[in-house]
Amino acid sequence: MSKMGSAGPVLRHESPGVPMEDATFQSKIRRLLDENGKSQAMLAEYLKVSASHLSRVLKGERPAERLLLEEIAGFFDLSLEELVAGTEHQDVAVPGRATVERETYEQLLERLREAMSAAESFEANLAGERERAALLEEQLAAAREEGRLATERVVDLEQDAERGTLERRDQAARLKALAQQVDELTATKSSLETRIEQLEGQLKSESQRGRALLGENERLRTQVAVSERKAVSLQSALQRANLQVTRNYDAWVQAESQRQELAKRLQSAPGPGTMLLTGLIGLGAGVLASSRGDDEDFDE
Repeated sequence: MSKMGSAGPVLRHESPGVPMEDATFQSKIRRLLDENGKSQAMLAEYLKVSASHLSRVLKGERPAERLLLEEIAGFFDLSLEELVAGTEHQDVAVPGRATVERETYEQLLERLREAMSAAESFEANLAGERERAALLEEQLAAAREEGRLATERVVDLEQDAERGTLERRDQAARLKALAQQVDELTATKSSLETRIEQLEGQLKSESQRGRALLGENERLRTQVAVSERKAVSLQSALQRANLQVTRNYDAWVQAESQRQELAKRLQSAPGPGTMLLTGLIGLGAGVLASSRGDDEDFDE
């Protein structure tokens, strides 16, 4: 399928029947650029990747995924089979050798985004629940203190009534007033005890909810870890399909330090091939950082 509508006039290329003298697809691509008067910068702009990244791919310092090779073939108005024909990488075009398709990456990337968003939302909800639990504990402590003070006041009033230190002429009125105060304080104490029971029940309910949220958090973290291990497994399958170029694939070691840069590339509408893969690596590295300690092997 031709994609030259956005790249200029149709480029010259050798017929599929003409033998290619290039040993690698990198040298063939450079030759095709020279023959058609095109530069690596023009090809990088067509692919929507940086010129430095394309240069490293053409030097064999970075792997060239099947999707990227298909885009390059489209730039020259060739099929993937025609692009790699006659080179030592011609088996890249064999059906079934590369099973990781664009939709798989997009779906996995979307699942990782959803899992990370759910985890962030959970963390925010959990923080709110903890604040509510702390406030309930403070209210419960204050209610208990009020109950204790009310009990002490009742005891003091009862002791005052029993001492008989009041004047006889005021004793009846004083005792009546004290009895009323005792009744009021007793009612207040009963109300406070009821409130304490309600707060204790509410605190218990909030504690159960907190435990449920913690379980949900663990489930989400497990889902993120599973998605991350699946991404690693898919990357491993792609590396096996790329054969020779995976030997120089040392960029994995630098994935964590490049995470922010790769995320910015993904947000600035990167190409469908390489930038989807690099964005996936960056997000996977972020997941690893948030759930470090979980290093179980993922087996598809």
